[in-house]
Amino acid sequence: MAYDYGCSAKEREAKMESDTKRLALVSVILGIAAVTLLPVHADIAQGLHPGLSADLLTRLLGNIRETDAIDLTQNVLLFVPFGYLVAASDGSAKTRRRRLFETCLAGLVLSGAAETLQFWIPGRYSSLSDIFINVLGAGLGGLASLKGPFRDDYAL
Repeated sequence: MAYDYGCSAKEREAKMESDTKRLALVSVILGIAAVTLLPVHADIAQGLHPGLSADLLTRLLGNIRETDAIDLTQNVLLFVPFGYLVAASDGSAKTRRRRLFETCLAGLVLSGAAETLQFWIPGRYSSLSDIFINVLGAGLGGLASLKGPFRDDYAL
């Protein structure tokens, strides 16, 4: 990307930092997509699920109790970098609480989309608990990016 050399060194540095954060965020999202959407132990003859129905909700809720410590840890760690980068990329003057909320919301949207798509992918299993755990990971990453202690007006 070409930078305007008519601006100060500080402005160029800020633009480069912003571009780097955006590139890192896109890379993390692509990594999450690869990890969550590529078939695992899929039988090609299975084919895709025929359609969306109440079966999706049944499968999402049915898998909620099947989360073990390894699955929980993997899902949290998968979304921590995402949450960190989402919160760190927002350079606006929003409160920390607002940025954390938006980070968790972005995690919810990305995780919900991935879990919904997994419904049709052979070898992948949708789970409502994965969505909650992924949002937790995004929130922890968002908290890590918000440097310094929360002030009283930003208290959670």
